[in-house]
Amino acid sequence: MERLAAVLSVLLLGACGKSEDKPGGPPSEKSTVVEHAATGAVVADPGPPPESMPPPAREAFDKMMPVYDEYAAAVTAAAGDCPKIAAAMKAVTSRRSVEIAGWKEFRMQIDNDPASLAWFKKAYLPRYDATVEAMHAAVRPCLSTSAEMASAIYEAPLPRQW
Repeated sequence: MERLAAVLSVLLLGACGKSEDKPGGPPSEKSTVVEHAATGAVVADPGPPPESMPPPAREAFDKMMPVYDEYAAAVTAAAGDCPKIAAAMKAVTSRRSVEIAGWKEFRMQIDNDPASLAWFKKAYLPRYDATVEAMHAAVRPCLSTSAEMASAIYEAPLPRQW
């Protein structure tokens, strides 16, 4: 258990770094404010997706962003109570299983398409990174004390580095 907690702690810290694709400096004129449950992230307009990205993939990714908002809101609301955080994460994972399944299906497909993957990183990673950052402070203390937390993280569509 102690080894698992140590590994998860190290991986969590690595996952919370900034994405290389996050825009630096002030947002451009085309930036839009994303309604984010925990962070109010600002995401630059990524432009149109490449033709190689099927419309159902974008729909699946768009549907998944509110799920990440739910994770961030649930985790930050339960901060300080590791069993409640784990339960909240599992509840979101269970309640939003359809969106998560669509996300996983298309997320794996675009890994083999450089143009789609590059657009995905511009369109979605800033918001995803903001979610991970919002959750980090609440989740980190729980990693060394809770196998249930490790299970909740594994079941959620969160970085496998956690």
